[in-house]
Amino acid sequence: MVKNKNEKKKNKKDSFIRSVISELKMVSWTSFKDIFKYTFATLLFCLVLSGYFALLNLALSFVKGLFV
Repeated sequence: MVKNKNEKKKNKKDSFIRSVISELKMVSWTSFKDIFKYTFATLLFCLVLSGYFALLNLALSFVKGLFV
C-alpha cells in the first residue's frame, strides 16, 4: 500500500514536470535584439526623467532663494 502511494506521487511529479516542459516549449521567448532595444529605451527614459527632475529641483531652489 505504501508502495502504491509513493508510485502515485512519483507519477504526479513526472506528469507535472512533463507538462511544465511542454508549456515552456510553447513560450515565445524574446530575442536578444529586442531585449537590448527595450533595455536601452528604459535607461534613456530614466536618464531623461532624472534630468527633468534635476532641472526642476534647481529651478525651485532658485525660486526659493529669491524669497528666503
